[in-house]
Amino acid sequence: MERDFAQADRLSLSYGDLHIDGVGDIAWVLVPCTVDASVGRESVVMNVRLTAVLERRDDSWLIRQTHLSAPFADQAPGESFPTA
Repeated sequence: MERDFAQADRLSLSYGDLHIDGVGDIAWVLVPCTVDASVGRESVVMNVRLTAVLERRDDSWLIRQTHLSAPFADQAPGESFPTA
Protein backbone atom coordinates (compact mmCIF):
# COMPACT_ATOMS: atom_id res chain seq x y z
CA MET A 1 0.00 0.00 0.00
CA GLU A 2 2.90 2.33 0.74
CA ARG A 3 4.06 1.86 -2.88
CA ASP A 4 0.56 2.76 -4.17
CA PHE A 5 0.51 6.04 -2.25
CA ALA A 6 4.08 6.85 -3.35
CA GLN A 7 3.23 6.39 -7.06
CA ALA A 8 0.04 8.49 -7.03
CA ASP A 9 -0.15 12.27 -6.96
CA ARG A 10 -3.67 11.99 -5.54
CA LEU A 11 -5.45 8.91 -4.22
CA SER A 12 -8.89 8.53 -2.63
CA LEU A 13 -11.09 5.58 -1.75
CA SER A 14 -14.89 5.80 -1.45
CA TYR A 15 -16.98 2.99 0.03
CA GLY A 16 -20.27 1.40 -1.05
CA ASP A 17 -22.67 -0.67 1.07
CA LEU A 18 -20.75 -2.23 3.95
CA HIS A 19 -21.53 -5.85 4.89
CA ILE A 20 -20.29 -7.13 8.26
CA ASP A 21 -20.79 -10.56 9.81
CA GLY A 22 -19.01 -12.58 12.43
CA VAL A 23 -18.89 -15.30 15.03
CA GLY A 24 -17.52 -14.82 18.52
CA ASP A 25 -14.31 -12.83 18.43
CA ILE A 26 -13.91 -12.98 14.62
CA ALA A 27 -15.65 -10.70 12.11
CA TRP A 28 -15.38 -10.26 8.36
CA VAL A 29 -16.14 -7.25 6.21
CA LEU A 30 -17.09 -7.02 2.53
CA VAL A 31 -17.46 -3.67 0.77
CA PRO A 32 -17.36 -2.46 -2.83
CA CYS A 33 -15.14 0.59 -3.27
CA THR A 34 -14.09 3.09 -5.91
CA VAL A 35 -10.45 4.15 -6.19
CA ASP A 36 -9.91 7.60 -7.70
CA ALA A 37 -6.27 8.48 -8.42
CA SER A 38 -4.09 10.84 -10.42
CA VAL A 39 -0.78 9.55 -11.71
CA GLY A 40 1.12 12.20 -13.62
CA ARG A 41 -1.36 13.65 -16.13
CA GLU A 42 -3.58 10.55 -16.07
CA SER A 43 -6.73 10.15 -14.00
CA VAL A 44 -7.62 6.59 -12.98
CA VAL A 45 -10.97 5.40 -11.57
CA MET A 46 -11.31 1.72 -10.62
CA ASN A 47 -14.14 -0.25 -9.02
CA VAL A 48 -12.67 -2.70 -6.51
CA ARG A 49 -13.73 -5.10 -3.76
CA LEU A 50 -12.38 -4.83 -0.23
CA THR A 51 -12.49 -7.71 2.24
CA ALA A 52 -11.12 -7.80 5.77
CA VAL A 53 -10.97 -10.14 8.76
CA LEU A 54 -10.96 -8.67 12.26
CA GLU A 55 -10.26 -10.18 15.68
CA ARG A 56 -11.61 -8.86 18.98
CA ARG A 57 -9.02 -8.60 21.73
CA ASP A 58 -10.19 -7.17 25.02
CA ASP A 59 -12.22 -4.06 24.08
CA SER A 60 -10.64 -3.53 20.63
CA TRP A 61 -11.10 -4.93 17.12
CA LEU A 62 -7.81 -5.58 15.32
CA ILE A 63 -7.53 -5.90 11.55
CA ARG A 64 -5.86 -9.26 10.94
CA GLN A 65 -6.09 -9.39 7.14
CA THR A 66 -7.24 -7.16 4.26
CA HIS A 67 -7.53 -7.76 0.53
CA LEU A 68 -8.37 -5.44 -2.35
CA SER A 69 -9.18 -6.88 -5.78
CA ALA A 70 -10.42 -5.55 -9.10
CA PRO A 71 -12.76 -7.47 -11.40
CA PHE A 72 -11.56 -8.33 -14.90
CA ALA A 73 -12.21 -5.32 -17.17
CA ASP A 74 -14.55 -7.27 -19.51
CA GLN A 75 -16.55 -8.83 -16.67
CA ALA A 76 -20.08 -7.43 -16.39
CA PRO A 77 -21.69 -6.80 -12.98
CA GLY A 78 -23.21 -10.03 -11.64
CA GLU A 79 -21.22 -12.17 -14.09
CA SER A 80 -18.91 -14.88 -12.71
CA PHE A 81 -16.85 -15.15 -15.89
CA PRO A 82 -16.06 -12.59 -18.58
CA THR A 83 -17.53 -13.46 -21.96
CA ALA A 84 -16.74 -12.11 -25.38
